Amino acid sequence: MKITVEINGIDTEITLTAEQIAKIEADKKFKLFEFKYPKNETYVVDFNTGVVIPKFVGDNESINYRGRYAITQKVAEDKLALLTRTARLHALAEQLGGLKEFEFGKLNYYIYIYPDGMVSYDYIQNRIVFGVTYMTYSCAVEICHMINKGKFVL
Repeated sequence: MKITVEINGIDTEITLTAEQIAKIEADKKFKLFEFKYPKNETYVVDFNTGVVIPKFVGDNESINYRGRYAITQKVAEDKLALLTRTARLHALAEQLGGLKEFEFGKLNYYIYIYPDGMVSYDYIQNRIVFGVTYMTYSCAVEICHMINKGKFVL
């Protein structure tokens, strides 16, 4: 099997043996990180109500798979604020008809914010950034205009 990898900034084609492919497949199997939270000192983000619930300890499945828990109230509140802004941006891009899935080699536009609260857009082609809402160019331009003119708040 031939694959292309980036080595020192240069795309290089290499050939893998069947043994190398088998090792890669075995190594990339999902390994669950075990989160540790102190009893009675945990906060949970309740996505249904949009509030942070103090001193709530849930089952291990919820802790490990949902990422809703935090050790401090501030971290839980920051997480809720981030997720709310992300969901609002995602919903706006969808409403404007410009929401898109990432496509390698294509222009995938996203919104970023400056320290003064103004927003702008950029694009990315060859790597996926976790948690980013990708959209079309026209959607990114319209969203920036709406936010910068105070017509929409994240």
